[in-house]
Amino acid sequence: MKTSIKTSLISLFSLIATGIALFQTYHFFSVRHGAAKLVSFCTFGSFDCEVIETSSYAEIFSGIPLASFAAGWFLTLFIISFFLRDKNKAKETLQVVFAMSIIGTLISLFYLYIMAFQIQKYCLLCLCIDAISIIILLLTISLKPKLSFSSINRKSVISFATVFASCFAVTIAVPKILEPKGFSQNITKKLIFEVINTPSVFLETGENTLTTGGNSNAPITVVKYSDFQCPYCKRAAQMIHPVLKKFPNQVRFVFKNFPLDSQCNKKVNSNMHPYACNAAKAVYCANKQNKFEAFYKSLFDHQESISDEKIDELAQNLNLNLDQFKTCLKSSESSLSITKDIEEGLRAGVKSTPTFFVNGKKIRGLLPTVVWFELIEEILAQKP
Repeated sequence: MKTSIKTSLISLFSLIATGIALFQTYHFFSVRHGAAKLVSFCTFGSFDCEVIETSSYAEIFSGIPLASFAAGWFLTLFIISFFLRDKNKAKETLQVVFAMSIIGTLISLFYLYIMAFQIQKYCLLCLCIDAISIIILLLTISLKPKLSFSSINRKSVISFATVFASCFAVTIAVPKILEPKGFSQNITKKLIFEVINTPSVFLETGENTLTTGGNSNAPITVVKYSDFQCPYCKRAAQMIHPVLKKFPNQVRFVFKNFPLDSQCNKKVNSNMHPYACNAAKAVYCANKQNKFEAFYKSLFDHQESISDEKIDELAQNLNLNLDQFKTCLKSSESSLSITKDIEEGLRAGVKSTPTFFVNGKKIRGLLPTVVWFELIEEILAQKP
């Protein structure tokens, strides 16, 4: 393979890695601020990007994502790789590219170890970047570099340092500036104090309730009363979702139907959400076929187009037994399950959706994901 092709490939792979890392940065903030979709292309089998994004390993410090660092790293590689085409700078540039590719590969191997043995989940995008790091290293080795930095003149050092600093300023500072602003620390502490000191109420959270699974003996149970056509309920689902990823053994999630539709909720005077009752029945019936979580996520991700036809379509897409599903929808059992949830919610003081209960302590409305993180950590810290 010609040298020119190898240098072009180094540039190409560096650019691809930069794009992946920038998307990861966007995904990091989306997950941390509850704006990501509930169904992710990166969640299957042992792969779960959201578990990675909510872990402490996904950030360098002060909420700066590791992906931003990776974007700056590969953007630097992309820019300085063009110096390889300059005969006067090719030798010293190759030394820098070689050193960076070694460091990048070592970092990739370290985080691969973290995913495999610490988090025990894999990030598909991370593995793509890991593979690119190794490919760039092999391409660089094939160009026969020599690590002798004494041959790099002062002017070139300043040029490389300027490129490095500029790239990191763009990929780290800009995303941090554009990061959505949450509650102030004082407001967050006040909210947590109010929740912890709220009297608890009893709610049924046994085996027959709708749950995403997890640890049945988790010290914290989050109950959510929700309506599938309520826009705030969708946002609440997106905001609580990363919490369940970050604390899989400490938090158990229980879902309760509270449709704002007079067809099944006598406390509602209108059918403002005309498909909410059928959606509530549908998720109950999906649970009968062990597909509650998948159906719950699909309903919220398709909230804008929800209808009776869309509910049937989602059931088909999730490979439910349609005959059993439709029979369940028409049954008195599904209707009674909705009534039971509504009545329990009314006794507990539910007046609107979404309404959460954390170990029986009521939270009305939306909490940002980062506030949920702090609330869960505070409750866990108070446990004996």
